Amino acid sequence: MEEPPSHVVFILCTTELHKVLPTIVSRCQVFNFRTLSVQAIVQHLGIVADAESISIDDQALTAMPAAGYANARLSDGGLRDALQLLGQVSLLDEDITANHVMEIAGGVTETELMSILQAISTTNTFNLLQVARVLVD
Repeated sequence: MEEPPSHVVFILCTTELHKVLPTIVSRCQVFNFRTLSVQAIVQHLGIVADAESISIDDQALTAMPAAGYANARLSDGGLRDALQLLGQVSLLDEDITANHVMEIAGGVTETELMSILQAISTTNTFNLLQVARVLVD
């Protein structure tokens, strides 16, 4: 990389610019791209799901970017992570729901969240501990 021929162009892509050596960065043009919106990710996931004949509902698609690693919200603006999650849930032999996405992504489903809130509101410590144990397991 020190003195490449004039016809050579290096393109470096990273999501972790801080890991690239300063001597390399100083010789580069840096282009910072913004993250995609949840709507854009969901739209693209829908196109991919249709093309691949993946049966997935709209709530599950919206959950993809949200899962932190998973889901339109789970992937935190990262299309690559959302596509990886879509690939994982596509291996299920059934129609994919938001609960499937959350389970695979390691998130808390709406049902589990409601159980936690109900146990807290009724001050049912035993039930809360049971729900917590299920989530930990």
